[in-house]
Amino acid sequence: MIIKLLAALLFTYSIYLGHWAMTALSALGFLATIFSLTTVYGLVASKRWAQYCWFIIAIGAPALWLLSVGHIILSGWPYASMLTSIISLLPGLFLVLICGLGSVAIYKHFRGGDALNK
Repeated sequence: MIIKLLAALLFTYSIYLGHWAMTALSALGFLATIFSLTTVYGLVASKRWAQYCWFIIAIGAPALWLLSVGHIILSGWPYASMLTSIISLLPGLFLVLICGLGSVAIYKHFRGGDALNK
């Protein structure tokens, strides 16, 4: 069940990423969208290779978030209000939480005997 939920979250993100890639005409965005959708398929179909794709996403997404936070810090963050500064970090912290806990769930699913040997 949790694997399907993670796949649904990743699918939703893939739609957003695809829209952004089309708007920005970003080849890298298109590749990331295809990679994300491939990972979604692998998770839903319980393919063993999908766990490695997830781990790549789960390492890459928070790393990119940290880089963007670093860039924002250099350009004048934190904001004047401490509350505003903390609130601005919540989406990224949620991303890190999903990637971390999702990785644990996926590791247990594929290593714990829940998955088919594929």
